[in-house]
Amino acid sequence: MAKDRLFSVYNVNGTLTNPELAYPWRHEYIPIWLSGLLSVLVPILVYVLMALRIRSFWDLNNAVCKGNFNTYTTTEKIHPNT
Repeated sequence: MAKDRLFSVYNVNGTLTNPELAYPWRHEYIPIWLSGLLSVLVPILVYVLMALRIRSFWDLNNAVCKGNFNTYTTTEKIHPNT
């Protein structure tokens, strides 16, 4: 059952519990830059499509500004040690 994990189990002091059972390192499915780009562009595309249907630039402007602000504030500090 331990071989089915996609993560390693660490002790309190930060060492691996069983290094022989740790899952091997794998490459990312998509690069980090593409993940960030998609997390901003896909919602903007949806906002634009809805703004074209509603015909309201005011709503589009607010949606894009708030969407980008929320994405920035939630991803501003990813790593606690930086």
